Amino acid sequence: MGTSHASAQRVIIASYLGIPQMPLIWLLLLGFTWTSLEQRASADTTSSHNDTAAPAFGILPPDWDNVLASLSTTLSKPAPETDPLVYFIEPIGPALGLRDAAATLGTKKLPVVLADELLVSDLAATARHMVRYMVTWNLARATLQLSENLGAAASAELYSQIADQSAWLTAASDGMTMVQSINEIAQALASGGTTESVPLDETRYRAYATHLDAKYPMLPDVPGSWQAVLETQGLGGWKQRLADSPDGIQLSDQEQTVFANRYLSSRLRLVLRHRLHQHGSQLALSAGEAVSKDWFSLRQWKDTVRQRRGRTRLCGSWQWTIHNHRNHGEQKLLVTFPPPGTAQSSGGPAEIVVLGDVVYLRWEASGRVQEDSLLLSKEGQRLEGTFVNNAGGWGSITGKRTAACEKK
Repeated sequence: MGTSHASAQRVIIASYLGIPQMPLIWLLLLGFTWTSLEQRASADTTSSHNDTAAPAFGILPPDWDNVLASLSTTLSKPAPETDPLVYFIEPIGPALGLRDAAATLGTKKLPVVLADELLVSDLAATARHMVRYMVTWNLARATLQLSENLGAAASAELYSQIADQSAWLTAASDGMTMVQSINEIAQALASGGTTESVPLDETRYRAYATHLDAKYPMLPDVPGSWQAVLETQGLGGWKQRLADSPDGIQLSDQEQTVFANRYLSSRLRLVLRHRLHQHGSQLALSAGEAVSKDWFSLRQWKDTVRQRRGRTRLCGSWQWTIHNHRNHGEQKLLVTFPPPGTAQSSGGPAEIVVLGDVVYLRWEASGRVQEDSLLLSKEGQRLEGTFVNNAGGWGSITGKRTAACEKK
């Protein structure tokens, strides 16, 4: 929109809303518009296969626990070199009620113009992002399960899982810091399991354990406790302590390894459990939020495409003639709508909904609200309909296109 158009629009909009001359404010969408919207929503429900069909204000998300459990095998061992989009197309997309999005992304050689209109590039980026975070969320769930038992076999499996998924896990710095810490703990617990069968001199081990118990506090709130060191230095800080031998006792390399693993998997078990549960909970929360956000975006993709098509048709400058039946006043104003993806200038509608030929506009200013219910006609050159506002005004609107859409 040009500067002169924007300035003129703000002045005329103020007059249109009744500031200060005319108490013209806006809207309650007329019955036929609501009927059209409901019919369109009903049609979408019929054509959406197994998608979870609901209006935008009442979309129900999937049962994530069941979905993640059913996809656990896929999410636990994704092929490192495989495009995440492959897994979204099948089985993840259909399992999440996103069959239309999955089918569109699975279509080969879409014409460039159609792909652009369907926002395929954005759709693919969101799908990839969601799949990666689902892998991270699945890892968080496995971490929480490990925190319940701390078994050596389960630790080894989690350590292997992280190694296999390194190219998939989220690159967010906080998330990767937690993943690295989980990886260290899983590795340490797995290593402890490999030394359980090594013969242990109980007398020498008790001397080693007693020395560590006396020198390093176990209570979490005490400065220099095992938990405090784990939180600030990671397992590297623990390794230094575990290498500390009692005075007068010289441990062999094998004894040092066996004693350290025994002490870690027994005396420090509760500290490790707390740390794993903390990391698993935080990682599950951040990954779950990312996945949910992406799912809602993908679920509303068709509506976004419809809106983009409609905004493209509406884009341009229009000469409006407004007749207020309440006082029989008539006004003319210039209204300019920007291209899709461009913010409306100050003084423009607070909300724009375009479905097919039906256009809904909501205007807000100084506590006054008006809604316009309009229809595009004459191959997009005419815009006609009615308005209603909360000041009692109601009447007709006739619009004629005066300028084509300004390209971004």
